[in-house]
Amino acid sequence: MKREEQNEKSRNRILQAALKEYGTKNYSETSINTICNENGISKGLIYHYFGNVDQVFLACVEECFSKMYQYLEENICFIPEDRDATMDSFMKVRCAFFKDHPELAHIFSIALFQTPSHLRAEVKQRKVQLDAFNRSFLREFLNLVELREDITKEEAIEYIMSFSEFYNSTFESEEMSDYTEQERLELHEKKMKKSIDLLLYGIGK
Repeated sequence: MKREEQNEKSRNRILQAALKEYGTKNYSETSINTICNENGISKGLIYHYFGNVDQVFLACVEECFSKMYQYLEENICFIPEDRDATMDSFMKVRCAFFKDHPELAHIFSIALFQTPSHLRAEVKQRKVQLDAFNRSFLREFLNLVELREDITKEEAIEYIMSFSEFYNSTFESEEMSDYTEQERLELHEKKMKKSIDLLLYGIGK
């Protein structure tokens, strides 16, 4: 086996062990020692491939966002002339991803709702590809929406993305601390569809 292949195999072994650790525990309960002891991996090997503990977590976040991007891209359906069905497809595919990948769903929840303060910028950087997909989806979706004459499509996209960031931040509040990660994620997805509907079409009858 070539050195490059061996390195990739070793790195992936560590990543899979870390995904299980971060995907099944609260962030504060995770431990590099557990990853090492339960998987026969030395700390030296982890630091060789990832540098430090933060980079191990960020690698898990990046893997989560990347897998979610691929899943959405492959499964979301655009239904011509039916904006409600198209948005339903978007939401259902998101929920299906979380159901099919519970460990990644847990990591997604931590990354969005309990981001360690010193890693916020780096988590956001690793979400760029997923955000770009969301923008692309909105760009196509808005072709099905008659916008006000004084609002361009790009302005609408920026407004929706900004609202999304604010919406996500509300799930970091103390009021949500009594919810489990799974409960928080389920509530987030349930309320998101209605929030987007109100954002697009208002509260008027």
